[in-house]
Amino acid sequence: MEWRGHPSQVLNTVPNVLILVLMGLLSIGLWYAQRIPEDMGSGLLRPVARWALIAAIAFVAVKMLVRYIRYRFTTYLITDGHLEITTGLLSRHTEMIECYRIRDIEIHRPLYLRLFGLGHIDIVSSDRTSPDVRLAGLKHCVEITRRLRKEVERCRMKARVMGLDADNPGSAME
Repeated sequence: MEWRGHPSQVLNTVPNVLILVLMGLLSIGLWYAQRIPEDMGSGLLRPVARWALIAAIAFVAVKMLVRYIRYRFTTYLITDGHLEITTGLLSRHTEMIECYRIRDIEIHRPLYLRLFGLGHIDIVSSDRTSPDVRLAGLKHCVEITRRLRKEVERCRMKARVMGLDADNPGSAME
């Protein structure tokens, strides 16, 4: 079994709308800063206000670009026996979790993501470096979860690993 996916850019929708509103407000502020009369204080007020607003707009634009790049250059890969999460543009980082170490899988589908047919998959594992992992903004998250559960069970049978129920330490999980 192999599956490869990326987070959806829909995850950026709400933050980007807020950022665009902020950019609009800053642009209006820049427009008003150009109309400050010379007799309202020192002559430095207009250029300082102009450059401060331009810097704020540039910062907000860079913030949007960083959010885009973060999701664009994240890859999830489920292969025979392990889950890989690769992130980064220039410097790549890959986190690998053996499937038999996965203890629990949950699906979260908030309303704003369900409107686009998306959801998050939260994974709890016994991996030391990343015990909790979120596969964010995925299409067909229910189907992916089913496939991942089958792969986890297959790997547990192959490695002869049996999970323990945390609520009842004396019993094995079904």
